[in-house]
Parts: sequence; structure tokens; C-alpha cells
Amino acid sequence: MSSTGKFTPSGSVSVSTATTSNQTAAVSPAVSGEATYTPAGSVAAPTISVSSAGSTTTVNSITDVGTLPSLGMSVTSENLAITWSQGTLPTKGSDTTVKTGDASYTATAPAFTGTGVRLETGNIAVPATYTASFTGTEDDVTTTGTPSGSVSSTFTGTKA
Repeated sequence: MSSTGKFTPSGSVSVSTATTSNQTAAVSPAVSGEATYTPAGSVAAPTISVSSAGSTTTVNSITDVGTLPSLGMSVTSENLAITWSQGTLPTKGSDTTVKTGDASYTATAPAFTGTGVRLETGNIAVPATYTASFTGTEDDVTTTGTPSGSVSSTFTGTKA
């Protein structure tokens, strides 16, 4: 028995990108969609104001504390001598207003000023189609051999 055929014993496959589709990358003010990044800005300090002033009262100041009264007694030849000084009152100064209760305050929320942007990808070449090719050497193949088994010589059929 003898048979023939073809085969490619060795070679390589190469793949290349046939076309690409460009995508864009941009950082721009968020026209649509939510801003995903805010690169710069500032925070304004809140405005704090007095809602109510709190309570006050007026007190008198004193410029001189005055003197205390005094009592004096002495005995001379069986005579008792009593002396008395009524002292002086404190001297009142001008009125002074003092705080007796705290004020209440209100504050506005801090305000952020900045430009938010939406980050998007782009101008990135993304493969759209591919081509592939095989490079190799074609060669012949030949095989020889002896089939195994037996052939029967028994005839079945009608004699002529």
C-alpha cells in the first residue's frame, strides 16, 4: 500500500490590526452629566451675624470708697468723753453697662466657587478589525506499509 498527501510542517501566524476607531479624551466643563472632578476653586468664609444682642444691665461705678464711722471714748477725772465721726459715703462715678447674657448668632453656609469638569476618555485608537495570515512551507508526505488482516476467498452468489 502506498499513499500521498500534502502537509505544512512549520510556520507562523501573524495578526495585524486592519482598522482602528478613535475615541476622544477631554476634560471640559460638565455640559451634560455630573461633574466628576473639580480641579481648583475657593471656599468663601461664612457670614456670621448677631441674631439678638443678649442682655445687659447698668451698674454704678465708685470713684472714692469713703470712710467708716468712728466712735471714741475717754475718761478724765471721772468724766466720760465721747467723740463721734460719721465717716463719708462712697462717691458715685458714671454709669457703666455690663453684659449679663450671651448673644445668639447665625451663620451662612460656606460657599464653594470653582469649575467642575466631567472627565471623559478620547483620542485613543481602539482596534476595530483584524487580519491574520499564515506563513509556512508546504511539503509532500509519502507513506508505505503492509495492511494487516486476511482476504477471504469464499464466493457467494450464483454460478453462470
